[in-house]
Amino acid sequence: MLSGLRERRALCAVARELIQGQEAYRLSRSILAAQPDVCEHRVERVFFSDDDLRLSIADSELYSHFKHLEYSYRLHRQPARALLYHACWVAYEAQVMGRFPLHQLVPGDALIFSASAETSRRYLRSLANYNDYLTYLLKMLISPKLAGMLELYKWIANDHHLPDSSRSLEALEGYVSLVESVASLLELEAEVRPSREELTQWLVSEFSAADPYESTLAVGQ
Repeated sequence: MLSGLRERRALCAVARELIQGQEAYRLSRSILAAQPDVCEHRVERVFFSDDDLRLSIADSELYSHFKHLEYSYRLHRQPARALLYHACWVAYEAQVMGRFPLHQLVPGDALIFSASAETSRRYLRSLANYNDYLTYLLKMLISPKLAGMLELYKWIANDHHLPDSSRSLEALEGYVSLVESVASLLELEAEVRPSREELTQWLVSEFSAADPYESTLAVGQ
């Protein structure tokens, strides 16, 4: 039998696949329980309500974002490059892989209060960890002007529109525009911005491959 945390993570992984590519959140515990290798008793033991399930998925998404941000900095060793890399990954995951938007998972604070205390604690800790690491990287670049930059960066990364096209050149232009938006916000020098060749490598060879940091997601929070 899986431990409580591992079982929660396993069920959240199934739930995240079910809402992938959906325009609106319609998942419930009964829908999750109807999936292969998942039973009602197992779902109800881990998630005490539909709101508990929804906030648990948001916690799982935030933890994944946090681990990718950590990986981005380990990979590039420069805060500017890490932030550009992570922003492109966020956009790729949302608009190519169909990852459900975080702001739609948690549209307001009411969900936090309606979920169980344990789930709310986990979610708030994951949110704090992600925001703290973003702030840590941003402070290395723009300490005197940090106010508002955190939310602006997250807004650009999460809401940047990429062309809905299978043509690689048109898709690449969307990421070029995203890089320019982030670089302009953070006033980054030209030399830290990825070239078109590097962006193509990110999209084709790195983002589309299995995430090299995924093994860390099984480690307890």
